[in-house]
Amino acid sequence: MLRLVQPMPWALSILLTVGLTGCASEANPVTEVTDADVVGSWRAGDAPADFELVVLADGTYHAEQWPLNLACGVPQAKSAADVSWDDTVSLEGRWVLHEGSGASMTIFFPSEVCSGYSPSASLFIEGDGRLTLNFYLEVPDFVDSTTTVVFYRDSR
Repeated sequence: MLRLVQPMPWALSILLTVGLTGCASEANPVTEVTDADVVGSWRAGDAPADFELVVLADGTYHAEQWPLNLACGVPQAKSAADVSWDDTVSLEGRWVLHEGSGASMTIFFPSEVCSGYSPSASLFIEGDGRLTLNFYLEVPDFVDSTTTVVFYRDSR
């Protein structure tokens, strides 16, 4: 079950300000999420066809063609345009969900490949009802989406 964050009245003016200053898409943070909500195949918006993040119901994942500079190698990409889809690695490991004011999913990278780093992706629901995983490359900036890599569940 997915549950959206319900904005408080004082937060309405903040949301309107963000909306009027150029937010790329209408998306709401998710507070409650189940494992079944995230299980499936995910793709990043600008990724080549051979990229795939597969989240399995048993708490594991595998990723084909994961960019090394997307939370894995050094130096890290600072913007979505900097993500190198040509320098990639295949990964597998486990994942876990976190609920709260904004739900997230942590992907545990294998230490022998990515120095044990474990990135978290925030979960959002877009205006059309699609769940997204949002990987922040820098401190989250909800007005500027250039520092966020968004993953969508594959509908093929």
